[in-house]
Amino acid sequence: MSTLAIRQVVDRWNSEGVELYAALPAAEIKRLSALLWRPLSEDVKFLYSICGGMPPSTVDDRWFELWPLERAVKESSRFPRGFIPFAEGFLSAQLYCLLLGSEATASVHIDYSFNGDSLELVAPSLGDAFHMLINAPTNLHLP
Repeated sequence: MSTLAIRQVVDRWNSEGVELYAALPAAEIKRLSALLWRPLSEDVKFLYSICGGMPPSTVDDRWFELWPLERAVKESSRFPRGFIPFAEGFLSAQLYCLLLGSEATASVHIDYSFNGDSLELVAPSLGDAFHMLINAPTNLHLP
């Protein structure tokens, strides 16, 4: 499920006309990954290789906003080591952060403080989080 759900969400966004930035070339993902304390996981690389994120204030029908990778990397300096904010939910009511734990996948955490003070695990992998976005958005605290 790890990349299948990610692909399904991005395909849904495209079919619904959600404004998305172009996918990032592998070299750009590698360049941005090098700015972090550890490399991006394969699932995160996959996500940004098929979708470059959303313009500011763009949301899908679940009120989910995916940040561009460059913004996520820049904002990560304000968070505990290893956490990378990458998305907002429900008109900035919550922030979603990746925790780079393995080479294969990153877990997803929710943060209501927007500074890393209240991180709570919501999905063991990015693929699981995107599966929830399709099938159980309330598990991600979305409508």
